[in-house]
Amino acid sequence: MSHYDNIGLKYNAVKSTPWGRLELFNFKKHIQPFLSKPQTNVLDLGCGTGFYTELLAEWGATTVTAVDVSTAMLAGAKARLRNSRYASMVEFVQGDGLKSTTYGPKPQSYDLIAGVWFLNYAKDFKELVCMFSTICINLKQGGVFVGVCMHPVEDLYNFIVHHNSKVWAMTGLEDIYQDRLSCDAGYMFKAVFHPPKLTSLVKPSSLKPII
Repeated sequence: MSHYDNIGLKYNAVKSTPWGRLELFNFKKHIQPFLSKPQTNVLDLGCGTGFYTELLAEWGATTVTAVDVSTAMLAGAKARLRNSRYASMVEFVQGDGLKSTTYGPKPQSYDLIAGVWFLNYAKDFKELVCMFSTICINLKQGGVFVGVCMHPVEDLYNFIVHHNSKVWAMTGLEDIYQDRLSCDAGYMFKAVFHPPKLTSLVKPSSLKPII
């Protein structure tokens, strides 16, 4: 748990980068159609500081159960929602996605489960199976899981070179790949946040007043 506590509120800084806004656009595009039902109960696994928890409520969820293993993350999430108009729709629960726990009043209570940067924390296939077990025990028949995680690639070296190229580096986020996982299913990686150089992405002549 200390690993997640160390990340803490630094998580919010990543969401403010151009990279974070691109993630937001894609996530909203793919999950919002499933929030259009009159009654949609959502489970947010690995809710972090509540960035998407609040947005899930805003985008149409009836209720949101937000779960995270970190007390620091949950404290940040509760602070974010404290004065929000959606506060009454959200319940926060400290829980570990690696343990098959029912978070609703009964098994399979949720129409939709979100897992933004949740599955990528599995260190091996066994932990990944545990995460999907948690999803299955909480998801209704016919329900939908929407996750955000690293894109699978066969040629990791060229992917890293491209991802950390000049243009991507200016988005404010860099991935540093470290040790190969013992199960040979991928690598440990560290996301490094840099203040983006937005001025270098826009030509001064292209700027126009908005009022």
